[in-house]
Amino acid sequence: MLNEMIFFETRVFRLFCEKEKVSPVEANKLFDKYGIWKYIESTYDMLHLSSDECTYEDIVEILKVKGVHYETC
Repeated sequence: MLNEMIFFETRVFRLFCEKEKVSPVEANKLFDKYGIWKYIESTYDMLHLSSDECTYEDIVEILKVKGVHYETC
Protein backbone atom coordinates (compact mmCIF):
# COMPACT_ATOMS: atom_id res chain seq x y z
CA MET A 1 0.00 0.00 0.00
CA LEU A 2 2.89 2.37 0.68
CA ASN A 3 4.03 2.11 -2.95
CA GLU A 4 0.52 2.93 -4.15
CA MET A 5 0.41 6.00 -1.90
CA ILE A 6 3.78 7.22 -3.15
CA PHE A 7 2.68 6.70 -6.75
CA PHE A 8 -0.51 8.66 -6.06
CA GLU A 9 1.41 11.48 -4.35
CA THR A 10 3.80 11.65 -7.30
CA ARG A 11 1.00 11.88 -9.86
CA VAL A 12 -0.81 14.60 -7.92
CA PHE A 13 2.44 16.49 -7.28
CA ARG A 14 3.35 16.47 -10.98
CA LEU A 15 -0.17 17.57 -11.90
CA PHE A 16 0.10 20.46 -9.44
CA CYS A 17 3.48 21.54 -10.86
CA GLU A 18 2.18 21.38 -14.41
CA LYS A 19 -1.08 23.23 -13.82
CA GLU A 20 0.36 25.87 -11.50
CA LYS A 21 3.52 26.25 -13.57
CA VAL A 22 5.80 26.00 -10.54
CA SER A 23 9.06 24.14 -10.21
CA PRO A 24 9.10 20.90 -8.25
CA VAL A 25 11.37 22.59 -5.70
CA GLU A 26 8.88 25.42 -5.12
CA ALA A 27 5.93 23.04 -5.05
CA ASN A 28 7.65 20.80 -2.51
CA LYS A 29 8.29 23.81 -0.27
CA LEU A 30 4.58 24.69 -0.45
CA PHE A 31 3.53 21.10 0.22
CA ASP A 32 5.82 20.95 3.26
CA LYS A 33 4.97 24.40 4.62
CA TYR A 34 1.21 24.04 4.33
CA GLY A 35 0.89 20.38 5.30
CA ILE A 36 -0.20 19.08 1.89
CA TRP A 37 1.95 15.95 2.13
CA LYS A 38 0.40 15.18 5.52
CA TYR A 39 -3.08 15.88 4.12
CA ILE A 40 -2.56 13.44 1.24
CA GLU A 41 -1.14 10.75 3.51
CA SER A 42 -3.81 11.09 6.18
CA THR A 43 -6.70 11.09 3.70
CA TYR A 44 -5.24 8.73 1.10
CA ASP A 45 -7.92 6.07 1.68
CA MET A 46 -10.55 8.57 0.57
CA LEU A 47 -8.54 10.59 -1.97
CA HIS A 48 -7.36 7.70 -4.13
CA LEU A 49 -10.98 6.78 -4.82
CA SER A 50 -11.47 10.04 -6.68
CA SER A 51 -9.52 11.38 -9.62
CA ASP A 52 -6.11 13.02 -9.48
CA GLU A 53 -7.81 16.16 -10.78
CA CYS A 54 -10.19 16.18 -7.83
CA THR A 55 -7.29 15.85 -5.40
CA TYR A 56 -5.46 18.65 -7.22
CA GLU A 57 -8.54 20.87 -6.79
CA ASP A 58 -8.65 20.02 -3.08
CA ILE A 59 -4.99 21.02 -2.73
CA VAL A 60 -5.56 24.31 -4.56
CA GLU A 61 -8.51 25.04 -2.27
CA ILE A 62 -6.45 24.29 0.86
CA LEU A 63 -3.70 26.60 -0.37
CA LYS A 64 -6.22 29.36 -1.19
CA VAL A 65 -7.64 29.17 2.33
CA LYS A 66 -4.10 29.46 3.67
CA GLY A 67 -3.45 32.55 1.53
CA VAL A 68 -1.43 31.02 -1.32
CA HIS A 69 -2.62 32.20 -4.71
CA TYR A 70 -1.40 31.51 -8.23
CA GLU A 71 -2.98 32.67 -11.46
CA THR A 72 -4.55 29.27 -12.08
CA CYS A 73 -5.63 28.70 -8.47
